[in-house]
Amino acid sequence: MMGRKKEKGQHRDKAFLWAIRGLLQIQSRWADWMERKTENISARAWAVLLAGFVVISAGFNTWLIWHSLSGREQQEVSVTPVQKPGHITRPGNEVLDSLVKDSLFGKK
Repeated sequence: MMGRKKEKGQHRDKAFLWAIRGLLQIQSRWADWMERKTENISARAWAVLLAGFVVISAGFNTWLIWHSLSGREQQEVSVTPVQKPGHITRPGNEVLDSLVKDSLFGKK
Protein backbone atom coordinates (compact mmCIF):
# COMPACT_ATOMS: atom_id res chain seq x y z
CA MET A 1 0.00 0.00 0.00
CA MET A 2 2.77 2.43 0.82
CA GLY A 3 4.34 1.90 -2.59
CA ARG A 4 1.29 3.24 -4.40
CA LYS A 5 1.16 6.40 -2.31
CA LYS A 6 4.86 6.95 -2.90
CA GLU A 7 4.40 6.42 -6.67
CA LYS A 8 1.52 8.90 -6.77
CA GLY A 9 3.65 11.42 -4.91
CA GLN A 10 6.53 10.90 -7.31
CA HIS A 11 4.26 11.35 -10.34
CA ARG A 12 2.85 14.52 -8.80
CA ASP A 13 6.37 15.80 -8.11
CA LYS A 14 7.45 15.04 -11.68
CA ALA A 15 4.43 16.88 -13.09
CA PHE A 16 5.11 19.82 -10.79
CA LEU A 17 8.76 19.98 -11.85
CA TRP A 18 7.75 19.72 -15.52
CA ALA A 19 5.36 22.68 -15.08
CA ILE A 20 8.02 24.72 -13.28
CA ARG A 21 10.57 24.03 -16.02
CA GLY A 22 8.05 25.05 -18.67
CA LEU A 23 7.26 28.30 -16.89
CA LEU A 24 10.96 29.08 -16.46
CA GLN A 25 11.55 28.40 -20.15
CA ILE A 26 8.71 30.75 -21.13
CA GLN A 27 10.07 33.38 -18.75
CA SER A 28 13.56 33.03 -20.20
CA ARG A 29 12.30 33.36 -23.77
CA TRP A 30 10.27 36.43 -22.85
CA ALA A 31 13.27 38.04 -21.13
CA ASP A 32 15.48 37.34 -24.15
CA TRP A 33 12.90 38.83 -26.52
CA MET A 34 12.48 41.93 -24.35
CA GLU A 35 16.26 42.31 -24.13
CA ARG A 36 16.57 42.24 -27.93
CA LYS A 37 13.76 44.76 -28.38
CA THR A 38 15.10 47.24 -25.83
CA GLU A 39 18.87 46.98 -26.35
CA ASN A 40 18.91 49.96 -28.74
CA ILE A 41 17.16 52.37 -26.37
CA SER A 42 19.56 54.92 -24.88
CA ALA A 43 19.77 55.90 -21.21
CA ARG A 44 18.33 59.32 -22.06
CA ALA A 45 15.32 57.72 -23.78
CA TRP A 46 14.77 55.48 -20.73
CA ALA A 47 14.84 58.56 -18.48
CA VAL A 48 12.31 60.35 -20.70
CA LEU A 49 10.04 57.29 -20.72
CA LEU A 50 10.28 56.98 -16.94
CA ALA A 51 9.56 60.68 -16.42
CA GLY A 52 6.57 60.47 -18.78
CA PHE A 53 5.21 57.45 -16.93
CA VAL A 54 5.59 59.19 -13.57
CA VAL A 55 3.91 62.39 -14.81
CA ILE A 56 0.99 60.50 -16.35
CA SER A 57 0.54 58.31 -13.25
CA ALA A 58 0.71 61.27 -10.87
CA GLY A 59 -1.74 63.23 -13.03
CA PHE A 60 -4.22 60.39 -13.15
CA ASN A 61 -4.01 59.79 -9.40
CA THR A 62 -4.44 63.51 -8.73
CA TRP A 63 -7.50 63.54 -10.99
CA LEU A 64 -8.95 60.52 -9.14
CA ILE A 65 -8.46 62.15 -5.75
CA TRP A 66 -9.92 65.46 -6.94
CA HIS A 67 -12.89 63.74 -8.55
CA SER A 68 -13.65 61.72 -5.42
CA LEU A 69 -13.39 64.70 -3.06
CA SER A 70 -15.19 67.30 -5.19
CA GLY A 71 -18.61 65.78 -4.49
CA ARG A 72 -20.21 67.20 -7.62
CA GLU A 73 -21.83 63.93 -8.59
CA GLN A 74 -24.22 61.78 -6.62
CA GLN A 75 -22.54 59.15 -4.50
CA GLU A 76 -22.71 55.60 -5.83
CA VAL A 77 -22.98 54.03 -2.37
CA SER A 78 -25.54 55.28 0.10
CA VAL A 79 -25.39 54.82 3.85
CA THR A 80 -28.61 53.82 5.57
CA PRO A 81 -29.06 53.48 9.33
CA VAL A 82 -29.41 50.01 10.75
CA GLN A 83 -32.79 49.35 12.33
CA LYS A 84 -32.96 47.29 15.49
CA PRO A 85 -35.25 44.24 15.16
CA GLY A 86 -38.27 44.14 17.46
CA HIS A 87 -37.31 40.88 19.16
CA ILE A 88 -33.88 42.12 20.23
CA THR A 89 -35.14 43.38 23.61
CA ARG A 90 -36.40 39.95 24.67
CA PRO A 91 -33.79 37.60 26.18
CA GLY A 92 -34.87 34.61 24.10
CA ASN A 93 -35.01 32.20 27.03
CA GLU A 94 -38.51 31.09 26.09
CA VAL A 95 -37.21 29.78 22.77
CA LEU A 96 -34.26 27.99 24.37
CA ASP A 97 -36.44 26.50 27.10
CA SER A 98 -38.64 24.87 24.51
CA LEU A 99 -35.73 23.50 22.45
CA VAL A 100 -33.34 22.19 25.11
CA LYS A 101 -34.25 19.65 27.75
CA ASP A 102 -33.46 20.57 31.35
CA SER A 103 -31.72 17.23 31.88
CA LEU A 104 -28.96 18.32 29.49
CA PHE A 105 -28.12 21.27 31.73
CA GLY A 106 -28.37 19.24 34.93
CA LYS A 107 -31.41 21.19 36.13
CA LYS A 108 -34.31 19.38 37.79
